[in-house]
Amino acid sequence: MGIVGKQWVRVEVDAKTLNRLLAAEQVCAADFRCLDCESKRCIWRLCLLNCTSRLKTGIATESDHENLCRFCGQAL
Repeated sequence: MGIVGKQWVRVEVDAKTLNRLLAAEQVCAADFRCLDCESKRCIWRLCLLNCTSRLKTGIATESDHENLCRFCGQAL
């Protein structure tokens, strides 16, 4: 059975699991939307933590993603 058109699935994910997926670049915050303000704040914090971590380790470079952070979309 294939997916036809745009379908949405509502799921709940533990913050630790989501952080692991963000860190491994298995998912990007742009891939989903938050259903409440508390979740949005949590996602924002996780994105910032991952961006900071990537910048500190030197994984992200100025040429990555046209000089934009994959996680938060901010300029590097």
